Amino acid sequence: MYLYLLICTYAVEDHKLVEADLARIHPGGVLISAERYDDEMLAVLAGHQTPGEAYHKLIRHPAISSCVERHCPVYHVVTSTASENALRTFPLREGEEWYQGKGRHVYLCVQSPLLSAKQVSWLATSTEIAAWEYWFSLVPLSVGC
Repeated sequence: MYLYLLICTYAVEDHKLVEADLARIHPGGVLISAERYDDEMLAVLAGHQTPGEAYHKLIRHPAISSCVERHCPVYHVVTSTASENALRTFPLREGEEWYQGKGRHVYLCVQSPLLSAKQVSWLATSTEIAAWEYWFSLVPLSVGC
């Protein structure tokens, strides 16, 4: 389904403050991913409505180093193994990304709601993929992951 994403980076030491502010500033958004990369966090908020003013507030937030807004088709993927390794060989096209969700949940942000034949084949034949879907309910991460 098409979702609006806010993809924010911030320092690890600010994660509790920022994640609380994300929920306060954009109450319609659902935190689908929060991953640590060295001394920074990458958080992804997803929603069905345009973030509008929330985006403008977040790009001015003193603890957030960057915030990007995207509107893209998103697939929900459930893996049968540790998901951080399951999609390493997925054939992403230019501009496509995947975000780690809670447990074995992964979110693919793709160019088109129609996956390429190579992508469908990969998902259908990978033993590490339990399911994938285009229509799904947003399930939030617990704050402070």
